Formats: sequence, structure tokens, C-alpha cells
Amino acid sequence: MVEDKDPGSGNNHIELTSEDPEYLVKYPWIENFLHQILKHQGITSWELSLLLCPNDTIEKLNSQYRSKNRPTDILSFSQIEGSAVPFSPLELLYAGDIVISIPYMEKNAMENNVSEEAELKTLLIHGVLHLLGMDHTEDDTQMLDLQKQIYTDLTKGDQIELY
Repeated sequence: MVEDKDPGSGNNHIELTSEDPEYLVKYPWIENFLHQILKHQGITSWELSLLLCPNDTIEKLNSQYRSKNRPTDILSFSQIEGSAVPFSPLELLYAGDIVISIPYMEKNAMENNVSEEAELKTLLIHGVLHLLGMDHTEDDTQMLDLQKQIYTDLTKGDQIELY
């Protein structure tokens, strides 16, 4: 578990866990980027967890919680299902959990001809937007447009095609 506090992150707390220590070596910037996403969205008092895992772990979770017996790139578990997570500057709010399959993400990056860093950053933004209450079924275009905007803002407009 890695716990690091970005000075500009307000009171946000991120619990980062990896089932393979090599993921943290390969992508040491993850926690800092999550803090940047939260700051960009004006979030100053969230607690969330991020699990980096292999395909078999995310496949079990996908089967258990979504009845889909296959791996996926990301799962988000908001603590306030179906509605936007409220902000409270006075107390830390446990927003939820994000789970990312690193092998699935790496496969997607290769298939989409983007860097692994770009793909992982996109997934991190996507996960936070789900914790904020955004959902594919109701506002897919809005969510993906915001995802692209946040990515562009935080990466200074890297020239890649985000899907």
C-alpha cells in the first residue's frame, strides 16, 4: 500500500494497493495523477481506494457484481449508487473503490495504438467520474466528453485519440 499526499490535494486520501508490486514500479505516478483529477474536479475531502490487479481478480469481481464472466479494464464501486457524491469540506467522505486490471489496460493500449500511460490515465479519470455518479447508460456522451476534457487539461493536450 502506498499513501502519499500531494500538497495541492486538499484533504483527499488515496489508498493505493497493488496485487503485483511491479505495477507500482512501472506506473509510479498513479497516485499523483489521481490527486490531480480530484483537484481538477474541485474535490478536496474524498477518500478512495484504487486496486491494481491482474485479469483473474477483476474477472471474479465482474462476475460477482455485474454477472459478467469475463475480465474488464475497470470497475468502479461508488458508495452512493445512482447519485452524485456530495462534497463536504469539513469531513472526509469515503467515495468508493476503483479496480483496474493492468494486463487488460495494457492490451487495450496496444489495440488502440496509445501509450500505456495515456490508457491508464484515461481509466483513472473514468473511474473518478463513476464515483462522481456519472453513468454510461444515462449520459455516455457527457461522461466521455468530460473525460476527454479532463485528460486534455491534465496532460497539456497530448496528441492522442481518446475513445
